[in-house]
Amino acid sequence: MKVMIYSTSWCAACNTMADYLKQSYPDANAQFVPVDRMSADAQQKIFAALHKLTWSDQLPVTVVDDTVVLGTDYAALIAILGPASKPPAGSAQHRHGLLEAVSG
Repeated sequence: MKVMIYSTSWCAACNTMADYLKQSYPDANAQFVPVDRMSADAQQKIFAALHKLTWSDQLPVTVVDDTVVLGTDYAALIAILGPASKPPAGSAQHRHGLLEAVSG
């Protein structure tokens, strides 16, 4: 199983979720993809692909094999990946816009 988390390097909630996934599901091979650190051309391609996949302009987008989770939805991740340690305290659903990825 492979987990890709598309977000920004500066988003604390997204980084916390990525750390939780790596610690709680080490076999999932979770990879954090900081879109804001990509070239402008790569960002445009990623944004187009994510928008086509989610019909949204929000990050983070987590792809678990062929299942997509929008935002920091721990309940959805646990439903997909199985029981794990309790999510971090204060881990409410969080999203931020794609445009913030380049201006953050």
